Amino acid sequence: MKYAGMPWGMWALFESSFRKQLTAVFGYDEKTAKEVSRKAKPKYQEIIAGLPEFEKADRFKMNIVNCAMLGAFVLSMPQRPDVECLTKYYASAMMTAPMRWFCRKSGKSKFTQTDIDGMKATAALKAADRNPYSWNMEFFPYSDDKGYECRFTKCGICTLMQQLGLYDLTPAMCRLDYAMSEAGGASDLSANLPWLPAGRTATAAITRRYNVKNAAASKSGCSSIHYKRYSYKTMSVNPTLEKSQRTASTSVNPSDAHKRRTGRLQASVSRRTAFFPMSRAILIAASIVRLAIPLLCIRGLTQSKWTVATSPSSSAAFQGISQVKFSS
Repeated sequence: MKYAGMPWGMWALFESSFRKQLTAVFGYDEKTAKEVSRKAKPKYQEIIAGLPEFEKADRFKMNIVNCAMLGAFVLSMPQRPDVECLTKYYASAMMTAPMRWFCRKSGKSKFTQTDIDGMKATAALKAADRNPYSWNMEFFPYSDDKGYECRFTKCGICTLMQQLGLYDLTPAMCRLDYAMSEAGGASDLSANLPWLPAGRTATAAITRRYNVKNAAASKSGCSSIHYKRYSYKTMSVNPTLEKSQRTASTSVNPSDAHKRRTGRLQASVSRRTAFFPMSRAILIAASIVRLAIPLLCIRGLTQSKWTVATSPSSSAAFQGISQVKFSS
């Protein structure tokens, strides 16, 4: 595998967080952390160079690159960590702000037709038959459209960790799947992912995460799951379904949520309708006052000029001034 491309990008993106977590989790001082990072880079490049190139359709290339990076840091540490500390270290180093944004963006497309088609294509690819550092999986969608299962029969991380002599630390990497699923916010992961010895299968059950929005959509046939405070899209309930079928196996009753939201919307519209005539009268009065003030000011100035011009005292004063100017 060439270092230019994804391996270089992953090192540039996560090297600083891997180095900082050496101090936060393992208690190394800054000097030691920098030394570990300095030693880990050539080791990381060496591991990457020993890996074969992945196929373009293989979606697991990032997983093996992350495994190489973690293995390089572990092999460069002064002491070998245990599984518990390494699990915390790896999760803290990987779940940076860009990574959380990536998980949230991926969660928006979870369980879409594109996601399902991609999982089916990955299962049919069986890349581990040609690349021992890739994965083989079987895809089993649930009949009730609540999610799917991925059953892995070959794991590239297990192969690489065995090669690096770190096979007992493999669960530290597997636990990251839970953190990424939580950050995505669209699915719940229930997995059996310790190791993959010969003859065993790791199963990952990925199910929808139900809340007020997608529970109403999936259980009641809602035409839209995007609810806003003052714009509500009507739910299209299938009349052939029984009420017990529409509201079963969910902690949120979609019909109750629909009534509450509709009631709030109607109350808001009623308040606005009642206030509309009053607000219109206030606007008309404000406009009249705004026009009347300049007119009154002009009238007052006009009256004051006329009074000064026709006053006897003022006329005498003006005549005196004109006479003085004329004589001079």
